[in-house]
Amino acid sequence: MRVQLLNDEHTNREFKSLHLTNWSELVDDFGLEPILNIMSGGDQFFRNVVIDVLSRPLLDPKSIFYRQQALKDVLKNRHVVEKLYETPVRVREQKRRNWLGILGVKTPSNVLHGARNYLKYLLTD
Repeated sequence: MRVQLLNDEHTNREFKSLHLTNWSELVDDFGLEPILNIMSGGDQFFRNVVIDVLSRPLLDPKSIFYRQQALKDVLKNRHVVEKLYETPVRVREQKRRNWLGILGVKTPSNVLHGARNYLKYLLTD
């Protein structure tokens, strides 16, 4: 299933909807900071996604219904979704630990070697 929650599935266009320009005021007025912290679980990348999605509310009922159905599926299979999310996060952390500075030049050989190492890391974990 191609979820595409941030795309308008019905028109096959990029996610374009109302963007709240006074987002920081809304966060302050409604005291949303603790909610954002809980939703993101301390993950800055996920926090940015949450803010982007919440600051662009959907207006199309079909798209809203589609997201609700996807959320139901996620809630039924939470462990699978968490595992899917953990994989790139683990690779990102491993990359950060193995960063070689100047020696990490992106030649085809280095990219292939790095990809092989990350695959090996994921398969042995």
